[in-house]
Amino acid sequence: QASSSGSSGNATETSGCLNRKWHPKSATDHICSNSLDYPETWNDPDVAPRFLRNSSLDCCNHFYSGMECVVVDVCGSDNFTSITAADCGEKLWHPTSLEERRCTNDDIYPPLWDTLGNQFLRDSAEDCCGAFYVYGDCVIDNICPPPVPSPRDCEGKKWHPKSITERVCSNSDEFPAIWGLPPMSDEFLLNTAEECCFQHYSDGDCEILDICNY
Repeated sequence: QASSSGSSGNATETSGCLNRKWHPKSATDHICSNSLDYPETWNDPDVAPRFLRNSSLDCCNHFYSGMECVVVDVCGSDNFTSITAADCGEKLWHPTSLEERRCTNDDIYPPLWDTLGNQFLRDSAEDCCGAFYVYGDCVIDNICPPPVPSPRDCEGKKWHPKSITERVCSNSDEFPAIWGLPPMSDEFLLNTAEECCFQHYSDGDCEILDICNY
């Protein structure tokens, strides 16, 4: 479930809002914001797809899938309900803009495209990339929560705290993307459940949630 918080901000914060990107506000808060307050390195073309998203919905589902996510829109109000995997079965893929070589399955596109058949809306990411970006790179931006992996997908999975409120270590893929980069990866992504429990909950109980044994 996502909640929204609007802010008038200052002239710098609210100028140029049309193409603002959304990002996690910090490594500890479950907040997505379109402010300009984020590391300059995230603007690097090789890094940007990991941290800068096209919408608040996309940001919340990418970084905090299945968890509470607060939306801080410095440009105004932005209200929605976080989607679940059940909502994703019929989503269509489309290019994000004239400037970006990116296909996504969000619902942010001109209403006219719904009347044009498969001219702009495609059944898969691969179909979208093949139709619009056959020559060159194509970034796939999937806003839907990842499926629970089968046991064969579990080799090499890292263990991490499930949330900031629960004393649980899990090997799911649901954790902030920023944890995947040093130095945070050394602290939050561990090789075993025992290492995770010792690192984060050595002062008491620690529940182990192994998604590979479900």
